[in-house]
Amino acid sequence: MTKRGYYIWINGFPGVGKLTVATELQRLLPGSLLIDNHQLIDVVKLPRDHPQYNTQRERVRQEAFRKWVHPDGDEESSCGSRDERLGRIVIFTDFLTSNKLGTAWSTEHKVAAEKAGRPFLPIYLVCSKEENLARVASPERTQRGSEKLCDVDMVGRFLDKLAIYRFPGRGVEVDVTELAPGEAAGRIVEAINDDQL
Repeated sequence: MTKRGYYIWINGFPGVGKLTVATELQRLLPGSLLIDNHQLIDVVKLPRDHPQYNTQRERVRQEAFRKWVHPDGDEESSCGSRDERLGRIVIFTDFLTSNKLGTAWSTEHKVAAEKAGRPFLPIYLVCSKEENLARVASPERTQRGSEKLCDVDMVGRFLDKLAIYRFPGRGVEVDVTELAPGEAAGRIVEAINDDQL
């Protein structure tokens, strides 16, 4: 049986540095696959208040799970064989809160990992409110070209009123307030190594 690659799920508020850290993590884990949450969000062209918006988000997410996390069938594809895809570490980034929808969508990640027999490691990226808001307003973020949230006031309200989803008793928190992205990624690699002991 093919050794199953880890499923690393990085959850954090907008601007905390999920993609930056995940990119460094992918560099430290050769052959791993990074799926940023905006790869799954930006393809949904409906307005967020459209009645079918969440249904479309669900469809795109399930397609990503079938393609990369628990590929169906043994056929070869442009993404490699089923065994190759199951052996590859996958890294997902997300911003999901502890509300009803966030809890349900977070749980889907864990269920997808379990369906594939993959070890599931949630990572919670956090930083100080001041640093988080500075990152939201940074030119690097505002000029990226994706639909990343760059509204400082809105993110400030999120930070004041919401909590990111955390799996009870499972996961690793990494405070990136004063950590360089490579250092944060290194801590995640340490958590993977510790998890395997």
